[in-house]
Amino acid sequence: MDKQSVNDFSSNELHELFRGAHLAKHRAHCPYSQFRVGAALLTSTGKIYTGCNVENAAYPLSTCAERTAVVKAVSDGEKSFKKIAITSDVEVGFTGPCGSCRQTLAEFGLDIDVYLISPKNEAKMYSLRDLLPIAFTPQDLQKPRATTCALGHIIDHTKPDITVLCELCKCFLHVSELKTHTIYHNALKLYKFKEVPNKIDVILRRRDLLIQRMQRLNNISTESYFKYVKTINDGFQILKRTIEPYMYAENGCLYENREASCVQGFSFVPRNRLFLSIGMCTSQNKQNKADMEDTMRFIDCFGGKEKFAYVGLFDGYNGKASSSLCREHFHDAILFEMSKLINEMNGVEAEETLINRLYARMIDPSSEFSNVKNIGDVYRLAYLKMDHLLSRGVNETSSVRWSGTSACTAVIVTNDKIDELLADLENDDNPDDEKKGRIVLGHIHVANCGSVEALGIRGGEAFLLTQKHTPANKHERERILGAGVKISDNDLVAGILETSRGLGNHGDKVIKKSVINSPYFWTYEIDPSLECIILATEGLWQVLQNDVVVDIVTQSLPSHHLPIPDRVETALRSVLEKYGKTTHTPYFTHEDEVLNCMNELLYLIEENSDGDNQNDKMNFLSTCNRAVQCSEDEIHQEIWNSLSSECRIRLELAQTIAERLVSAALLAQSKTNVSVICLLLPGAAV
Repeated sequence: MDKQSVNDFSSNELHELFRGAHLAKHRAHCPYSQFRVGAALLTSTGKIYTGCNVENAAYPLSTCAERTAVVKAVSDGEKSFKKIAITSDVEVGFTGPCGSCRQTLAEFGLDIDVYLISPKNEAKMYSLRDLLPIAFTPQDLQKPRATTCALGHIIDHTKPDITVLCELCKCFLHVSELKTHTIYHNALKLYKFKEVPNKIDVILRRRDLLIQRMQRLNNISTESYFKYVKTINDGFQILKRTIEPYMYAENGCLYENREASCVQGFSFVPRNRLFLSIGMCTSQNKQNKADMEDTMRFIDCFGGKEKFAYVGLFDGYNGKASSSLCREHFHDAILFEMSKLINEMNGVEAEETLINRLYARMIDPSSEFSNVKNIGDVYRLAYLKMDHLLSRGVNETSSVRWSGTSACTAVIVTNDKIDELLADLENDDNPDDEKKGRIVLGHIHVANCGSVEALGIRGGEAFLLTQKHTPANKHERERILGAGVKISDNDLVAGILETSRGLGNHGDKVIKKSVINSPYFWTYEIDPSLECIILATEGLWQVLQNDVVVDIVTQSLPSHHLPIPDRVETALRSVLEKYGKTTHTPYFTHEDEVLNCMNELLYLIEENSDGDNQNDKMNFLSTCNRAVQCSEDEIHQEIWNSLSSECRIRLELAQTIAERLVSAALLAQSKTNVSVICLLLPGAAV
């Protein structure tokens, strides 16, 4: 726009604006530059705020006239601006706003008219959008962002923020990098490096030595030789990338699983006083599984008593018929057998259920085989009954091989004096570990058959409550081979199943001969230091090691909260802030194959060298036959509002832990359904 006389702008509004800028200029405090500037800012409400430049002996602290006017307007509650007029003592040309002032104005919108006025009453108008092209505005902060980690991998901040600590190199990494990072450390071990050398030539020489060593091995086939050489070369590429990450920029994208950012679990507080809360979450993992075959169930007041609770988790395969039947009937078998051992349990109704009636027809209940002497007998009979029910083929569709399932079941028995014990602990300000160890709040009788596992967390340390049944287990392998059943090179029973024990699998005599229904069982004491118990299907354990699971869980617990990196504390902050409580990208698309082969190669080299009560606000959500939903959406708002802040935090924590574990498994490239149950216990100190 050509320069014009001030009189050419006929609007009274503009005249007032220009007059305000001239008057403000005369109030400028500029003893160092002697350069006076005045500004007048017009808001959408018609108010005019003036400002002048204010200099300071510490030069960087000086303030421009435009920013002075903006600060005055914002402090008065005005944040929508239409026009700004700027003037100075410069006789030739005009004085425009500096870069900082342009950015300050852009904070409140780019559609602001900027009028530059000279002492000769000439003016020129610009749009702020023209004065600040490609501006950075608040809207840019809402756009999806991706940054790279220390290893050069892109981190997408729109994905769930789950960070874990690598115990080997003591660095934080996103959970989606776990598999790649494991391969990276295996490559270092394979090449016998403590850290990556600075020159590729060193890695090349070591690669040649490894290949020569493979050539000297006489006990491997040609096929295995080429497989190992390929793995050595893959390891070389991994180490090379850490030296020359820029060569791989086009591949810098995080493994993506869309379900990871939208998993939704639920939580509830049962009547049993041993639990602070219970969280459940499950994901079909649609990118890898066509159907959801996992099922789960929790029963409060098991056997008609508040002191008993039942939890079951079932990991189905080859169809969902077996896992669905386990969810519906397994607890009846356990209740009936356990009521023989524990008189307080009421197993009369369970005796008439389908699973117990069918078994009674097959085995005489008075026989020695049906005699229950201990918890082991309870689970032995219950698992046998469940397998017998599955043999009838209910809801099976295949005429060749029926479905099967891994199972993990647990019965929790609470101490009769639980209220007194918890009260004593609350009154004791500093109970020591020895005292906590002497207090028994209850017991958990747990049994599993297959790949569903339970993990206890105490003091940030993990201990397994179950045993994993796969051909990788030496005793399981010997048993299967002893039964005359082959195990494939990739540890599959008869080249089909990953588990060596389980329920179902009827219709295939070879499989049924080796995949037995005998459970592992044990009884554990629950003391005040036990923080939580995590039950999860194979979808979690196949990609996350126990220490990683503990890391993710403890990040969410207030008792473990420390001022650690911002990305790690996301889960805890999202929960506590709500209630005002203080307190790489895969290098290869075939990573599974690389990882398995690398482990095999390392070994080779080393060798050669539901009782729900809706009237009770603390027991508001039934877990029986319910789709997984957010707890707050499922309950009536009045009931939610009636809960204490402490109760809400417990609910959110259990749900958050379950959801984060499922999200972590998906991001870590799990290939099957993922289901998690979190039992939050008094040791969590929430």
